[in-house]
Amino acid sequence: KAIYNSDEATRKALRESAKKDDIPHTWLPWTHMSLDRTGRLWVAVPGDSGEITRLQVFDRDGLLLGDVPPPSEKMFGTSAWGRDRIAFLDEDDEGRPVIRTFRLQTTTPK
Repeated sequence: KAIYNSDEATRKALRESAKKDDIPHTWLPWTHMSLDRTGRLWVAVPGDSGEITRLQVFDRDGLLLGDVPPPSEKMFGTSAWGRDRIAFLDEDDEGRPVIRTFRLQTTTPK
């Protein structure tokens, strides 16, 4: 609204300085990375609209171990990675701060 409510000179200057083609048409190949305590690299991969849709997990040598669904996009904010758990700061439905903890399962359960 601010652009449309501005004077013609301002609108003209804005049109000349920014073009639609300046906006990227693709997402980055990843958005975040973290190392856990065992040296595994967790890479957040964005989906079509930019949200994290999967995590790729690599071992210390760079071998892809597999894909994991992310428990939350907030896991790459204020977080602590353990050997088999991740804890991160989040909010509950009423906006109060909570710490969420998820187990990192690296083998198929029997």
